[in-house]
Amino acid sequence: RVVRGAAEAVVDQLTPRDLVGVTNGTNGTVVFPLTTLSDKAKVKQQIESMILGDPPSYIPDLTAADAQLVQTKAAIKHIIMLGDGDATVGDYRSVIETIHRHHITVSTVAIGSDAGGPALMQAIAGWGDGRLYESNRVQDVPQIYLTETRESLQRMSVQGVHNTRRP
Repeated sequence: RVVRGAAEAVVDQLTPRDLVGVTNGTNGTVVFPLTTLSDKAKVKQQIESMILGDPPSYIPDLTAADAQLVQTKAAIKHIIMLGDGDATVGDYRSVIETIHRHHITVSTVAIGSDAGGPALMQAIAGWGDGRLYESNRVQDVPQIYLTETRESLQRMSVQGVHNTRRP
């Protein structure tokens, strides 16, 4: 419920000029393809119907997000990945560096991580030129997503991209 609430809270912050896409964290399944946000209720309905899991790797979802984002001309291309950091299967560095070469940044939210989890999430955020957020309280996740969305928008504005929305 918390993951869904966080995603829905971010959708509420977006405008009809923004693009949104959602994967469910399980084998790169796209539950809402990247598109202009014309119907918030429809996106939220798709988020509510997601089947969530604890994958062995985040790579399929990162790759799915990358595949959708590379097709846009959006000024801001940013992935916010939520996980506990225990999905250690795969070569994250090469995947994230490829995503970053596509001018896509990646931030991570480590929630309820064990001893090794934050290290993987920090590395992914570092390779993706993003930020790491950590919490052991699932109640923090919606606010973290909102904070990261604002930070991403603000960062692009500071770097000189004044139209941070899709034309």
